Amino acid sequence: MKELWRYKLDCSIENVSFGEDYLVVGSGSELYCLDTQGILWKRRMKTTFYRDPYSDVSITALNAKGSVIAAGTNFMDGKIYLLTKAGKLLWEHQFATIASLGWRPEDVTAIGLGDNCVATGTEFIGEYVYVYTFRRKRVFLKRVAGTVRAIAINGSVAVGTDTRLYVFDFDGEERFSIPAQTADVKVTKDGIVFASGNKISLIADDGGELWHESFDGRIEQLFYHNNKIYAVAGTSITLLSENGDVLNSVELEGNPAGIGKAGILTHDRNTLRLYPLPD
Repeated sequence: MKELWRYKLDCSIENVSFGEDYLVVGSGSELYCLDTQGILWKRRMKTTFYRDPYSDVSITALNAKGSVIAAGTNFMDGKIYLLTKAGKLLWEHQFATIASLGWRPEDVTAIGLGDNCVATGTEFIGEYVYVYTFRRKRVFLKRVAGTVRAIAINGSVAVGTDTRLYVFDFDGEERFSIPAQTADVKVTKDGIVFASGNKISLIADDGGELWHESFDGRIEQLFYHNNKIYAVAGTSITLLSENGDVLNSVELEGNPAGIGKAGILTHDRNTLRLYPLPD
């Protein structure tokens, strides 16, 4: 595959998400925003719970859509940050659980962005999904079973955990849930596609399965664009039609880090490389 762009970061690469013409990278407590020219800005998250020597915060979830960036942190901070592409902080919100010995911030495990709302999965004693508008008004809160691994928003809120897949309406009403160890989930024009182990399934809005396809390796990431489904497993990316037909499969050079309209991003020894999406 032809390499479109490369950039070396002097840090580990743990989370990646694409905007329209930029990408964000999480590395420990550091959040980087980059375009093809290099780093636009970076921000360091700071603990708001434990103090030294427990001062490190980890960025545990990341999502970008349009000009909005959402970043979530672990229990040292337990917050979601909503920022603009320019790095301006719109607001931050801390999630905390009150226990018998006091309180503790929750770990943010997943984030999903819609056109005007953001959904967050958290856990400590229990696992929860919170949905807020971009103006920080809470839309709903739901307890779920299992750690939230992925959230997709498009006409509904699809939440994948390591035990179930949930679909909620925007008023918080549960439309349905099914047993599924979900690694990733996306909303398509025909239904909801999700990855579970080495299998991809497309289900209708009522939860009925339309088709499934099995692969040799575990599916780790999904991307839906132009009525096509991109599945990342190991160092390969497979392109499927919305009917489940395999259209193409490409072996990648380096470890997949993220996938978006701009292409597939890999990393090797802290060097980011961008390749075009297979067609």
